[in-house]
Amino acid sequence: MLKRTLITIAAVLTVAFGTNAQIYDPVTWDFGYEKKGDNSYELVFSAEIEKGSHIYAMDIPEGGPIPTSFTINAPSGFTLDGKTFEVTKPEEAFDEAFGFKIKSFSGKAEFRQKINSQSSSFAVTGVVNFMS
Repeated sequence: MLKRTLITIAAVLTVAFGTNAQIYDPVTWDFGYEKKGDNSYELVFSAEIEKGSHIYAMDIPEGGPIPTSFTINAPSGFTLDGKTFEVTKPEEAFDEAFGFKIKSFSGKAEFRQKINSQSSSFAVTGVVNFMS
């Protein structure tokens, strides 16, 4: 009886830990840029969001979910021109969990950041922080 109980517990723990190891990520990101002038470019951040999922907009009231944000590491000779902005218009709906209207994206979302670079060859690194 004790052996059967231990085997059952081991099986449950294996399933529980095996499930935690699988990370579900309903958002796929694509990063690129467009040349806008001699030294000006726009970084393009595109999100493909699985049906039934969404990501939150950049402008979320305090006390709400984590807003989408971008941290860009600027190399030498490279400057940001303004703030990252949303190209896709977010949907706005009342969220029962937070008790107020929240903006979010479903399907696709595009964000951009204007930059200036003294070189035509540059590498940009950064981090996107979002909640789905």
